Amino acid sequence: MLATSALVGTVVVAGAILLITFGYSKPPERWWYPFIVSVFSDYYTTGPFAMTTNAREDSPAWDAMPALNLTQARMTYAMSRGEADIEIAWLFNHGEWVDSPSPIGGSPNPNGAETALSKTLTAAGYDYDRISREDLTTATGQNGLLQVGQAQYRALLIDNVSAANPLMLANVIALARQGIPVVWLGDLPRRAIGWSDHVRRDQLVSEQRAQLAKEVQQASGSEVIETLHAAGVLPRLRVVGDAPATIRSQRRRFAAGELVLLFNEHNSGYQQTVIPDTPFERAFLLDPETGDATEITSGPKGELSLSVPARRSRLLLLQGTQARTASTEEEVNQFDWRLWKSPPDSMYPSIRWWWPGNAVETAQLRTELRSMHAAAFRAVELQTLTIGMTEQHLHDQEQRIYQVGSPAYFDNIKTVMSLAEELGMSVDITLGSGWSSGGPFIKRFPEKQLLTASMDVIGPAMHSAPLPPASEPGYVGLTNLVIKNTIGTFDDGAVLHAVVAGKLDDATAPPTLTQLVDLTQHVDGGNLRWQVPAGKHRIFALYENKTAHNVAASAYTNGRLESPVVDHLDPAGAAEYIDTLANPWLDSLAPYKPRAVFIDSFELIGELPWSSVFASTFESMHDYDITPYLPLVFKSRGESKYVNVVIPSDSAYQSTDEMAARIREDYELTREHLFESGFLRPMKDWSEQRGVQLRVQAHGGYGDYLDSYKIADVPESEALFASGSYDFLKLAASAGNVAGRRFISSESFISLTLDFDALTPDDYYFLAGHAFSAGINRTVHHGYAYHYLLP
Repeated sequence: MLATSALVGTVVVAGAILLITFGYSKPPERWWYPFIVSVFSDYYTTGPFAMTTNAREDSPAWDAMPALNLTQARMTYAMSRGEADIEIAWLFNHGEWVDSPSPIGGSPNPNGAETALSKTLTAAGYDYDRISREDLTTATGQNGLLQVGQAQYRALLIDNVSAANPLMLANVIALARQGIPVVWLGDLPRRAIGWSDHVRRDQLVSEQRAQLAKEVQQASGSEVIETLHAAGVLPRLRVVGDAPATIRSQRRRFAAGELVLLFNEHNSGYQQTVIPDTPFERAFLLDPETGDATEITSGPKGELSLSVPARRSRLLLLQGTQARTASTEEEVNQFDWRLWKSPPDSMYPSIRWWWPGNAVETAQLRTELRSMHAAAFRAVELQTLTIGMTEQHLHDQEQRIYQVGSPAYFDNIKTVMSLAEELGMSVDITLGSGWSSGGPFIKRFPEKQLLTASMDVIGPAMHSAPLPPASEPGYVGLTNLVIKNTIGTFDDGAVLHAVVAGKLDDATAPPTLTQLVDLTQHVDGGNLRWQVPAGKHRIFALYENKTAHNVAASAYTNGRLESPVVDHLDPAGAAEYIDTLANPWLDSLAPYKPRAVFIDSFELIGELPWSSVFASTFESMHDYDITPYLPLVFKSRGESKYVNVVIPSDSAYQSTDEMAARIREDYELTREHLFESGFLRPMKDWSEQRGVQLRVQAHGGYGDYLDSYKIADVPESEALFASGSYDFLKLAASAGNVAGRRFISSESFISLTLDFDALTPDDYYFLAGHAFSAGINRTVHHGYAYHYLLP
């Protein structure tokens, strides 16, 4: 047995050595595909697995695309009528959704990581939207309903809030006193967020806690359904009998009735009798796959017998419900049977079209666009990438591939736009090449960070010595292991920002800092002279420099070796990006204009994300200088979206009280503000001025996800982040409902697998239904790779 174990161990070690030495890759036999299986090979990739799904003529599922896309077009038409009708507004208190690794291979199971509370609500037949802290602070009561932006709800749900802004809590109390049912799960908050004036604000929260105890309905997670029932908030479709709903639903109200999308995520058919909560005149069950409508005869109490096949979607149309609606657009507020059967082109899904940089030919572009049109795609989104090719090939073909932004590149896009116009198709363009936003033209305002270099001293003593130098952060190597060269050469031009010291207790985990003091004034010519108090102290030299974060997979002219990500936390960064890329691009495409410009998910990076305006903005927002407290804000492994999805990064230090947590809260609020007001808002203002829509994937950025999605004309989710779970997709849908957006899209049909052809037609129908059940009403197939012949 021991000999066998030793032999197995030897084989495993030998295999690992061979893998690391020679690598492994599995590219397509002939045509380029960006997201391939590759480990320690010469291929430039986004990780070891095939990260998405091939939707091209060589896919086994290609022949099913016309019928699938017609099905989705009908669903998009139906689920863009009127406005969303959702029972519960559920506070999203944390602002950011922490990503987690997606499962690899097997049948799609996007809800494997869905939160327990989301499952409980949907299993009971409820639908919900998430609302932000800002949304809740400004929400009002209107005729017994909770009004949040453009959306209305029947109840407010709050959970896991231990610290809160007193202004938000004051509004919760006011809403409860207006008769809005407020269900609070768990303990009431015990303190205010943030450090500024915290003693007074904590006292205010303490007083509000006593008021909340009288006004809200407290419950545990297991009691939430019972509590909602007791408050008179019942599901829109009540199941007859004691059986759970077992089906996901999404409801729209319009002038002459209501539409309910029904999605059966299970592997067996759904048959159930339900009673709608509002009277209706006629009911129809719509099949989006055929366009057929079957009238349902109701029982004496309005009962309806519903049947939905396994892993499929149907729609329930209730006519004559006298549904309330605030929509003023007459066409949007009507359901037209003719348009349901044969939807207009604007309702069909789009497909992301990957180009190998600008190594494309006009004849082939026309051929591929016609092929996508024949497959019932009515919009394409152009995205140029360099992944899926060897480093040697990229070097050898640099003059062909790395030409994004050149006159030849824009000529190719105009070729596509001209033919698209003839075919009745729309064209969106990724605003840039690869991700995140940036390029070799970013010279003045690249992404910045704070670095910390430390040394320990024992007092009492006079310390006089050079400061420790800045060095490359630890997250760099791990980030580059995920995607090669994501972080370039370390910026050794780091500028000293401040010097801070604190008394250190390194027997705790994490170490504890107290008695923090700003020593910057004691620095002269790179040397610190300081009278150290008694005890062990840690001196921190804090440096500001460029992250050297390169735009992943970009194909810009002169950008193969260096392509800096722009500073998303400084308005000057957005201005430079608009001046050097956004405006020149749209000018170069004239007389054509894209339907929308697209900003992909951000995946931003930094030891401590920073900008030249961060400190002054922080002080203006919070009325104190963050400088002495900066060591308390750092994370133990830095902040790399690529690394932290697998290896979380906790606080590097703690304090003896809650000061560290409070200052981090103020830091994150400042970061959210700068990201939203300094980058997203300028991009939205620019897109309006240029007359194009703005599609944004807000996740992976520094803003509150909901508030960031709301800025976009078309909020967009994705099926890879958080595995595309129902409750994650809900974020973009919720923001779209609150902002009154007609379309909410998602980068769809993604699976982390060893085979990019793994999805079957049945899987496509399943994943489309899953997305629509979460409030998405337009999919972006991910995606179609240009037929680029590999060597």
